[in-house]
Amino acid sequence: MSHDIADKVFLTPFEIVASEPQLSEPVILEATDHTADLVQTPTCPRCNGAMIERVAKKGQRQGQSFFGCSQFPKCRGVMNVD
Repeated sequence: MSHDIADKVFLTPFEIVASEPQLSEPVILEATDHTADLVQTPTCPRCNGAMIERVAKKGQRQGQSFFGCSQFPKCRGVMNVD
């Protein structure tokens, strides 16, 4: 009995069932302007880290949004949302 692996057939869950569709002509993609979708988040005034928009849960400003440092509680830098 030969144990040659070349004679064996292995089925995998990644077997291609249908072939890729063939296009008659290339598709031209157009670039779009995505600058309007970008939201500028400020950097932390204390550590220059990234800021995260948060909502105050206690105190006088309860329910209002502000930017808090992503390194909290190590850094407690905050900024008001304009």
